[in-house]
Order: sequence, then structure tokens, then C-alpha cells
Amino acid sequence: MTYSQSPHQLGRPLATGTWGAPENLRLADGRVKWSSEGEWRQIDPPTDLLDRVTRLVDADDETVADFARSYGLLLLCARHRLPHTHSRIVGQRNVFSRYDCPIQGGRNPFVEVETYRALARKVRAIINLAAMLHMKKETDSKDWAVLGYDEKPISHLGAWTWESTQPDSEEEARQEREVLGDLIDEWLDQCDLRPRFGWHEGRHFDGPSFQITAAGLRGAVAMNVVLAVTKSDGFALCTSCKGAYAPRQKPKTGRNNYCPGCRGPGRWRDAKRRARAAGEAEG
Repeated sequence: MTYSQSPHQLGRPLATGTWGAPENLRLADGRVKWSSEGEWRQIDPPTDLLDRVTRLVDADDETVADFARSYGLLLLCARHRLPHTHSRIVGQRNVFSRYDCPIQGGRNPFVEVETYRALARKVRAIINLAAMLHMKKETDSKDWAVLGYDEKPISHLGAWTWESTQPDSEEEARQEREVLGDLIDEWLDQCDLRPRFGWHEGRHFDGPSFQITAAGLRGAVAMNVVLAVTKSDGFALCTSCKGAYAPRQKPKTGRNNYCPGCRGPGRWRDAKRRARAAGEAEG
């Protein structure tokens, strides 16, 4: 179980379980590589997982590799370049044969560092879109482009008449919410996020248990995204980076607001701007 310890983090209470990461992970040729025969260690998800993921949008290869060493792998299947968990075999309990598709690299597995940056862009786009829709503001077509849309996913055909119409802003928002919801739901399906029942006894278990759990790092990220998106009243937009974040208190109208990453530099720039404006006014 992970908990957000800070009210401005994107994390939410979450039962994801734990997952493993190879001890011998290395960076080579733009790829994170490891030996399938090496030792693995258990990873407990951090409380600020989404914040850490979104910082990878413009990260260099070494920073991405450090993240992979700390928080695990984003495995893709070799056949479809989808999350390898998309091919779960129903009823298969053995973790080593649970998924039908082989991972990239086979006996010499790898994950391209760009896979991490792509996930970071996807997470940021979803959070930004959800924030704008919650606040009843116009979404940015650049965020939709990250999710694979050349333009905003708005239909101009009447639902029953099939005649060309110009939807009003409320109808546009309804369509965008529906499309975003479908995208997230498909992502959850690919990440093998599902209810699990177990009955184990031992050091960490005592009797039956029922949880909604995620498979690995990507599943934990997806689950955190869902819980962040369903928070309907906690978003604000950063004046500096234009990204969505959860503020400590309700933002004041007419004032600049900054996410944790931009707070120091943003306030400094505001002060410099006010000083310049005051000097020009006096001159």
C-alpha cells in the first residue's frame, strides 16, 4: 500500500503490491539491459510515483536508467510493442508463463530508454486533460497529440441524425471525457490491472485477501493515474510549465500558481518582472 504523504503530490492511497527489478541493470546504446540470470530485488512503490515519472519527460538517458534501477522495468512484448502484460493467459498462475507474448530481446532482454520518456509524456497528457475537463476549460490539442490524436476527438455528426452539426462546448467536453475514459480503461486492461484473491499464510500474509492490484511498474503508474484523475476538485495549472498539479490550498483568482518543481524559479521570475514594471512606471 502506498500513501501520498504530501497534499501537492499526485499520488493517492493505493494497493499495488510489489514487483522486482534486476540488480545487474546497465545502460548501453540507448537501452536499459540486464541479464535474465542475475539477482532481482523487491521494489516497494514510492509515495510520489507519478511525480517521479513525469520528471522523465525531458530526462537524459542516464537519469532514466537511474529511475529504472530504482523503480523497475517497463517491459514491452516483442510482437506488438505493447505492455507485455496485455497478453495474459487467463487461469495461468505461473508468473514466468502468465503472458503469451515474449518480451523484447528474448534471452538478451532490454527496454529502450525512450519507453520511459513516452510513458512520462502519456501520464502528463492524461493528467493535464483531466484537469482541464474537471475545471471545465478548453483542453490542449498538444496533449491529445501525445495520446495519438491529430486533433481533438470531437465528432461533428449528430448522434441519431448522422447530419453534420457544430457541437457546443458542453457536448465537446462530454465527447472528450468519454474518449479519455476509454483510453484509460484500455490502458488498465493492457496493464493486467484486475481484482485478485489469495489465501496465503506466512510472515506477510494471514488468511484470505482480496485486492485490486497492478502488474509491475507500468500497472502501478496506471493505477495512480486513475486515482489522480478521479479526484475532481484538486487540480490547478502551473503558470510556468502549464502542467497540472494538486495544490496545498485552493488557488486564488488572478494570482500566479506554481507546481513544486517551478515554485522557486517561478516566484523569482515574478519578483524580477514586478521590479522591472515598477522601474518603468517610475521612469
